[in-house]
Amino acid sequence: MEEIDKNDPNLWKCLGLFYYNPKDPEVLCKASNIKGIVTLNFGHRIAYLYLAILVALLLAIILVEAGVFNL
Repeated sequence: MEEIDKNDPNLWKCLGLFYYNPKDPEVLCKASNIKGIVTLNFGHRIAYLYLAILVALLLAIILVEAGVFNL
């Protein structure tokens, strides 16, 4: 199995905020430049599903709090 260097700057996009490595099997990984932060590996399609679910949840919370939906 090939060793993956997650600290390679070529794998981090947009000032080191986004990790993109389709060869890395992990979907979640620790950010190399910020301690205690976990980021998605956008080299995987499942990462986009996680992101869509997170955005949908945040949007639902905002809409409920704004009174658009009465629960």
